[in-house]
Amino acid sequence: MKPLTAERLRELFTYNPETGHFRRLKNAKTAQYRANYRGYIRLQIEGRYYKTSRLAWLYMTGDWPDGIVDHANRNRADDRWINLRLATFAQNSFNTMRCSKNGLPRGVWKNRGKWSAKIRVAGDSLYLGAFNTPEEAAAAYDVAATFHHGEFAVLNGEMGWRSETPYLYPIAQPGRGYPA
Repeated sequence: MKPLTAERLRELFTYNPETGHFRRLKNAKTAQYRANYRGYIRLQIEGRYYKTSRLAWLYMTGDWPDGIVDHANRNRADDRWINLRLATFAQNSFNTMRCSKNGLPRGVWKNRGKWSAKIRVAGDSLYLGAFNTPEEAAAAYDVAATFHHGEFAVLNGEMGWRSETPYLYPIAQPGRGYPA
């Protein structure tokens, strides 16, 4: 079976970048979608299933994506063009909403009567310091996540944690790349 090309895709379907939906050209019906077990939407074309996010990339750019097509709003069913971006495997893993098993903010744990914060960067765990409240530790994590993960960072504030303390930078750590 030949690989699907952008030209062949455009012969069979139209893609609406504002809604993220594909429509068959042959009979003008909305395409039949299926969600896989992880929640990604798939479309069957010539006997093979494709993720619609990857098809949208192919349709809009003319090339298959080089990496992972990430959903910026973390909704795997939202294939609007504005919501899609290329990501590495590591960047895509930063952009996940994992709930803490202990109910604490992301990157925060209780340690000898204080609240500590850490973040993982390139496989290393970076200690951000000890704080008086979990909100202060969460704020330190948020700043470090923004610094290291940029637009792919998921902040504690997005997960319901709000910091009462404005935190400009995590504790300065020479050699770690943080502003002093």
